[in-house]
Amino acid sequence: MLRTLFLAVAIVMAPPGVSAGAEPLRKRTDAEGNVHYGTASDPYACCMCEQALGYESHAGNTTFLLRHGLTRIVGNERVFVSGDGEAWYCEGTREMGRFGRKCGLVPPLM
Repeated sequence: MLRTLFLAVAIVMAPPGVSAGAEPLRKRTDAEGNVHYGTASDPYACCMCEQALGYESHAGNTTFLLRHGLTRIVGNERVFVSGDGEAWYCEGTREMGRFGRKCGLVPPLM
C-alpha cells in the first residue's frame, strides 16, 4: 500500500512527458500485428511496443517490468500517459532495421 502511494506521488510530482496542449498519443496496430503509438505530426513517436507487466516510477526515470523477468528503464521525459489504461514499453522508431528512441506509457492517475 505504501509503495503504491509512493508511486502515485512520484508520478504526480514528475508527470509523464505529455504537456498541456500536446497532441494525444493514439494506438495503432500495423499489418504485421506490431503496436505503435504516435500523434498526427509524429506517427512513429513510440514504436514496436509491448505491454508491460508493471512499472515503477523513480526520480528521473521509469522502470518497466516485462515478460521473462526483463526490465527496461526509460527517462521520464519519454514517458507518456497511456490512453488505454495499460503500461507499455516501446523500443522506438524502426529505421532500416535499427531501433531508436525508446519510450513508455503508463496509465493515468485517477
